[in-house]
Order: sequence, then structure tokens, then C-alpha cells
Amino acid sequence: MVPSPRPLTYTWSSPDNANLNNFLSDFKEKAIVNLAENTPQLVPGLNTVEVVAVDFLGAKSAKRTLKITKLSKAAPGISFVGQPSYVASDEILLKGASAFSSCAGAAKGQLLFKSSSKQSALISGTFPQLWFPPRSLPAGTYVAKLEVSVSGDPSQQAHKTFVINAIASPLTAVLS
Repeated sequence: MVPSPRPLTYTWSSPDNANLNNFLSDFKEKAIVNLAENTPQLVPGLNTVEVVAVDFLGAKSAKRTLKITKLSKAAPGISFVGQPSYVASDEILLKGASAFSSCAGAAKGQLLFKSSSKQSALISGTFPQLWFPPRSLPAGTYVAKLEVSVSGDPSQQAHKTFVINAIASPLTAVLS
């Protein structure tokens, strides 16, 4: 295959965002358009970008559509501190943490710890902890879920799960 000496031109558009549409009209010679992280023409929410390639005779390709969702702010990151396995006769303590954006003006969120077990107790504070008293969980597998949201903004929600294996207490025998 030999490339054509007459390059294609491209018609980039955004049918639902006039500012983005004007911005994209400058890219007629570009097969790829890179939108920087802080492209002001992208509005929070759903943005639609369409492109059509046109050859030198005016023949057009099928329209390709790309949907881009811009979050108003970054969703927080979540991490867990805890062991994946515990002896059921011991207390179980699982700690969750959230890392928020360090950007100026980024809001901090409320942490909500949800568990699949009704026997857990949430130790309140700025660092969520899920605590099970000794012998409160029978041997088995449990899933804890930490959900984080920022100021009720649905675009700033994240969740992560952690599997807890409560293993049966070892049997000991006393011989006399």
C-alpha cells in the first residue's frame, strides 16, 4: 500500500458544545487531537466529539463519535491497612484511608465504611476503622467496602473492597 501524496483532511466537531466545536475546527490537518488535562472547552459532564475524514475528491468516511466525561474534580484514591487473614478468636481491625487531590481548592470528602457483616462496629473519627470484637465472626470470608464521596458530587465518588478471611481457631489439646 502506498500512501497518497494528497493527505486527508478531517472535520472535527462537537454537536453539544459550541466552545469545544470552535476549538476543534482548528485541527483540519490532524488525524489525532490531544486534549490537554485542563482544556477549558471541555465542560464538566458528557462531551461528544465527532470526526469525519475527507479525501481530495470529497469522499467522506463514516462519522466516528467519541464520548468524553469530564469530572468536575478528581475522585479520591482509597487504600486499606489490614491483614487479609485473621484467626476468628482474635479481634479484627481494618483501617481505610482516602487520598484527596492536592490541587488548590479541592474539597475533602466524607468517608463512609460499609460492610457485608452486621456484626461490625464503626469506630468514628477522621480515619475510618472497621472493628470486629474477638469471637464475633464465625470462620468464613467477608467483604468490606469503603465508599468515599466528596461533597455529594456523583463525579467524585470512589469505592474499594477488601476481602477478610476469618479462619477457625486452631485446636489445642492438653494431655495429662
